[in-house]
Amino acid sequence: MKSKGENINAEMEMIKDLRKRIYGDSDSSFKNKYSNHQCVFCGSENNLHLYKKKYICHTCLSDLRKNDFNN
Repeated sequence: MKSKGENINAEMEMIKDLRKRIYGDSDSSFKNKYSNHQCVFCGSENNLHLYKKKYICHTCLSDLRKNDFNN
């Protein structure tokens, strides 16, 4: 059984890891979170189009246009 100190350290490491995954390897600042725009579907940072506050790359947008969603 882990002691309280070990549990707290484990929780702090989990929080630190989560911040790195959300904000990147930098110091978890909010301005870095929004400085890199990526396609919501594939993560591409090239040829982006803004649609309803979301970025979609040209390739994914073309794929969406080709599909028939009525079937």
